[in-house]
Formats: sequence, structure tokens, C-alpha cells
Amino acid sequence: MMKYPSLFEELFVYQKSNLTGSKLLGAISIPGSSDEKERRMAGFLTYFIMEASQDTFKKFLTFFTGRPCLPSYDLQKVGLKFVNP
Repeated sequence: MMKYPSLFEELFVYQKSNLTGSKLLGAISIPGSSDEKERRMAGFLTYFIMEASQDTFKKFLTFFTGRPCLPSYDLQKVGLKFVNP
């Protein structure tokens, strides 16, 4: 890392980006379920994300991933699991 810091910059240096609800939903893997409670919660989460502001996106991502933004490098989807719905 000390020899080639530019290779690791996107991992550790915050880069401001305009996040949209669609982009955020595309990064989250919401499980499909036959359980009514889980389907309702997934619907509420989708609605919340689509209606959220940039500030709310940052807070949500910090809670959900530990970072206030999505990484700029190629990332697999972040999995969501409902526990005791």
C-alpha cells in the first residue's frame, strides 16, 4: 500500500457521489419470499429508499455497511436477511 497508494485510494478515500434510490436498490440483494411479513418489509424498505434524501442515504449506508457511500469499485450486492419478521 505504501509503494502504490493510488491503487488503494478508492478503497479508503471518500469520493462524493450523487446516489439515487435506484442505484442503492441495485446494490442491495433483497430476498424474495413467500412470507407475507417479509414481502411487506421489503416493500417498506424499497419505498423508504426511493423517497430518501442524500443525507438519509448516507445515514442508511453507514448503518447498513459502515460507510457513508457505495464504493466506486465493482462490488457484489450486499445481502439483506430478515430476522424474526
